[in-house]
Amino acid sequence: MDRSPTPERPKRAAPKRARVSPSAESGSKEEKDSKENKAPGGTEDNDVDVGVLLASLPSQSLLPLLTSLLSVQPSLKSIILPLIPRPTLETALQALAQSARKLRDAYPYSTTSQPGTPTLGFGFGNTRPVFGAFGKPPIPQPQSAFSQNQNGGMRESYIVSRLRPHITEFVAACMSYMPYFSYVAVASQSASASTTAQSHSTTLQSIHKEHIHPSETYQFLAALTEHFMSQPPLTQSSLGPLLLPRLSEEWKAWVHKLDESVNRQGGMFAAEVVRKWESGLETFASSQGEGAELMRSVRDLWISKVGWFQWRECFVITQFGTCKSTREAATGVAWLANPSRSVFNNFTRPEYLRVHLLPAHLVRDNSSFHGKSVYRKSVPRVPNHRSPRNAKTVPARPFDSLNAGSNDESSPLAPPQKTAVRVNSTLERARSRKSLYKNLLRLLSSPRTASLPILLDYHELHHGLRSVDSYNLLISLAIRHVSHGVVQFLLNGMTADKIPGNLETEKLKTRWFVRSGLWEHAWFQVTAAHPKTIPLSLWLEFFHGTKRTARNTAAFKSPEARFQTLMQNLPVFLPNEVKGSVRAVRVVVRAMLSLNRPQSALTLALRYFNGLPRHVNVKWTQQCVAVIDALIAYEAKKRGLLDFYTARRKLNLLLAIHPSFRPTPKTLYLLLGTLRQAKKCGTVSWQTLTKFKTRWGPQVEDRRVRRRVASYAVVERRLEIFDKVFDAERRSRMLVREAGPTEQPQPIPSTRKAFREMFPRHGYEERLWKSLSIRALKVKLQLQHAQNDRDRVIST
Repeated sequence: MDRSPTPERPKRAAPKRARVSPSAESGSKEEKDSKENKAPGGTEDNDVDVGVLLASLPSQSLLPLLTSLLSVQPSLKSIILPLIPRPTLETALQALAQSARKLRDAYPYSTTSQPGTPTLGFGFGNTRPVFGAFGKPPIPQPQSAFSQNQNGGMRESYIVSRLRPHITEFVAACMSYMPYFSYVAVASQSASASTTAQSHSTTLQSIHKEHIHPSETYQFLAALTEHFMSQPPLTQSSLGPLLLPRLSEEWKAWVHKLDESVNRQGGMFAAEVVRKWESGLETFASSQGEGAELMRSVRDLWISKVGWFQWRECFVITQFGTCKSTREAATGVAWLANPSRSVFNNFTRPEYLRVHLLPAHLVRDNSSFHGKSVYRKSVPRVPNHRSPRNAKTVPARPFDSLNAGSNDESSPLAPPQKTAVRVNSTLERARSRKSLYKNLLRLLSSPRTASLPILLDYHELHHGLRSVDSYNLLISLAIRHVSHGVVQFLLNGMTADKIPGNLETEKLKTRWFVRSGLWEHAWFQVTAAHPKTIPLSLWLEFFHGTKRTARNTAAFKSPEARFQTLMQNLPVFLPNEVKGSVRAVRVVVRAMLSLNRPQSALTLALRYFNGLPRHVNVKWTQQCVAVIDALIAYEAKKRGLLDFYTARRKLNLLLAIHPSFRPTPKTLYLLLGTLRQAKKCGTVSWQTLTKFKTRWGPQVEDRRVRRRVASYAVVERRLEIFDKVFDAERRSRMLVREAGPTEQPQPIPSTRKAFREMFPRHGYEERLWKSLSIRALKVKLQLQHAQNDRDRVIST
């Protein structure tokens, strides 16, 4: 099909005009262009837009232009540096590798004689293998490749002149990227640097201080150290005065940062990362060359500060562990004894390295280690020297391979003793299954080390000493932390270690299934293993619900059917028949109250309390009072004066059953919760507190009870009651402050502490009291304004 003809477009040409001369035409164009390009301000300085020209330039032309600008105007450097984005670790390492490669290639006649390019990896970049600090082949020693005979008879001055530009370039690259990964304080930097360079470095550190991470700093310093050590000896001697002082400061600042983060702020690092750090420092310290002595001192500082990361145990010679011991004396004894024996446990080092480690640790002369677990301090001081400051002695594994020697500065000689010095955060290795379990409890009893990763790492160090008790402790902690994968890992570890489980292990498995939402699966396994009677401890685990994140499942929405199933398989837990039967009563009472069966829960509690013996111990009484608290807490859901009187009658009924029952501050706190919507809540709560203190003693009052009474007084605007309660709280704080912390040593716990004992939430109470004081002040001001208004009306 033919297309229709397109209409011809009209020619848009200029109309015919009179001819003009070329000069006039060019003049008019120039005038027009000048008018168009003229700036609105009318000035001729802005006739060229620099941004348009820079946008058209290629990227490789911008660097020379910017460099020329900085050479003409050096003051612009302080303006441009903060505008440059922080370089990534990969960018910095690539720049260091490129500069180090140029420096090695510039060495004369080094093409065939120099070793291969140093390995570099640090966990990123696949173009090069990981270097020796992460457990790979060690750093190549430059002495074997760059010997003096391979220089071709050239003078060292000539070689240095050839290397000088590349050395300057390498040092410039190192110092340019150093502030982005530095922990060195500004005041401690080298005083030889110029004021301008120091100010620029200070500016970069202050800007990017929050973005520095110890792992990135280690990788940067390790790469820089390896590049330095892989250079020829002549290059190292030229680089040493320029790099080693700053490198020493950076390594030590990094170790001090780890010390502050871990030992003072409670920070944590992955075990694999710490092992890589330690392996890298060990590789650098065992190398030879210009910076080997520096890295040995850094390694020793690492061991003294954060060596407990790997649970390292340090053994020293007691005869020379005094303030007057010298490096030469300790070195001589080390050589005369057994130089092949490693000073540190499970680590093998060269002889010269152990010699340098021995004098680095001091011990007290008036303490000794006797046998394996006896620690005595009654040994007389021989020789009579002052003990080193801040030195602490702890039991450690005996080290009897070093014999006594002569010491010119210490006479008479001290008898051979076995002591060790360890930093405050370390814990000795366990030597039996019982000691391993006690050490785990000791770690768990401190809020600083009550961490699941720390306990798992310590548990993994003791292969062959793990027991069913240690596994059960870790499994219960993992379930509490909702770490279901860790639970499976520990159960697999028990199977691999061929450790049979017990009833506690079966109970923890049941708890794991119930918390994971597999209630029916857990019930099937327990009934299959115990077809006749289910043990009470297993039966109670089915009352514990899942975590809040798993409560939306369909299985959890039918608690009535599960409760009926459990009641049909009810085991016997009468008093004096089953140990810990009161816990079963408390669990069942709480389950009944959650199903809105308060009368059944009260009947069960009354039957159990009436069957109690005449005399019960304190712990049993506390658990019975916890059952009463559960019943009163259910009544506290109803808020009103009538509900308060009902709850008080129920409380008096339960307390009158047994003479050992006494209310606790928690009981009074729950009882006062029913007065929240009462009109006279402040007055009634103050009267109730006074009566309870008169009848049961002052121990029924604590901070929470006083805070609840004070809050009710503010609601009712009874500020006189608030002032009395607040004065009592202030006196209580002063008594606690004057008493101070107890200095008695805490015994090793036999069981795990409750989390409410480890974390008493004192800061939370302080915040609530502060907000309550602000509310009381506002009410006081409102009452004063109202009184002033009334006085003004009366006067008018």
